[in-house]
Amino acid sequence: MNEQEKKGIIPVVLVSDIDTAKSFYIDFLDMTIVREGRDFLVLQYNEGIICLEQHLFLPEQTQCNLHIRIFVDNVKVYHNRAREKNIAIKQLIQNTSSGYREFIVTDPFGTKIRIAAEVNE
Repeated sequence: MNEQEKKGIIPVVLVSDIDTAKSFYIDFLDMTIVREGRDFLVLQYNEGIICLEQHLFLPEQTQCNLHIRIFVDNVKVYHNRAREKNIAIKQLIQNTSSGYREFIVTDPFGTKIRIAAEVNE
């Protein structure tokens, strides 16, 4: 475990296939691997850290009310990339009352990912 993993809050997302998760989070979201094991990945995007843990038999109710918001430089670039990769867009780009411009996709395991930037992008 590195020093950055020991600080703050790190969301742990349960996945049923670590290779599918790796493809989504690295190839689509541009995250980088901090640490990798047989059944887990610790990934980083800018200063944010997330842990993906493989559980072959996920409980029936694995979805919760947790959304992960990832701040990017240009929401439109990621929106276009999602369309090119046939990733289902759950909410089109819109401005939020909290001052963000964002859209929502769902990872292959049901976790909602909000891809956002400041409204003035």
